[in-house]
Amino acid sequence: MAKGKSDKLRSEEHSYRRTRFSVETIREAVKVFDQQINPDGTIENVLEAMLAKATIAFFVMTGEDETVAGSMNPRLNVVHELGLFQGRLGFNKGIVLLKRGAAEFSTIAGLQQIRFADIKEVFGNVVATINRESRNN
Repeated sequence: MAKGKSDKLRSEEHSYRRTRFSVETIREAVKVFDQQINPDGTIENVLEAMLAKATIAFFVMTGEDETVAGSMNPRLNVVHELGLFQGRLGFNKGIVLLKRGAAEFSTIAGLQQIRFADIKEVFGNVVATINRESRNN
């Protein structure tokens, strides 16, 4: 799972971590990349290591970056990471979790996505997606 790091996520942090914990209990391991200080080295090294091990990836996109026009965009690094993982895993295994109210980037309409107001409400959808895609290897 990848997400941004702004202070606006603090109120959702508990639900996010709870979702991560719940997913870990039904699958092997969940690796979260949230761009915190990482002892594994550069972001490039961390992403390469994750790309080598990942079988499915979820990208939590919330409106964190406000534009001059007032729209709230997902973090650009998360959009970039989504493309990187979709390029490696395929479109069905790089899934967007898009918070309602966050601006949509131009190509999102054709991508697999799960929309949410509160991330804990989509836990069942995340589990169903993991189960479906694990059967489609």
